[in-house]
Amino acid sequence: AFQAAWVAACADSGSPTIEIPNRKYLVGPLQFMGPCKNTGTLTMKVHGKVLASTNMNLYKSQEWILFAHVDNVKLTGTGTFDGQGTSAWPLNQCPFKKQCKILPV
Repeated sequence: AFQAAWVAACADSGSPTIEIPNRKYLVGPLQFMGPCKNTGTLTMKVHGKVLASTNMNLYKSQEWILFAHVDNVKLTGTGTFDGQGTSAWPLNQCPFKKQCKILPV
């Protein structure tokens, strides 16, 4: 739903707004890519709590949420983005191994 809302807003030629209601949302990696067609500001109003998935197998890169190749994006609202780092930190074995892949936390 997040990705579909972004695609629709990015295709809008005006000043679109994405509203994230006051609920909890568990999401895996998200990529909000441009360029977008909007001539004004694309606003994302976050009122809920967006939680990162703790399933590390979902992450093919280090990004949880990525905004790339976009201009005039505004994040606002009373909500939060929670990467749930405390769930991933115990899985980080880099301090004990010479070769390791840093977790996308």
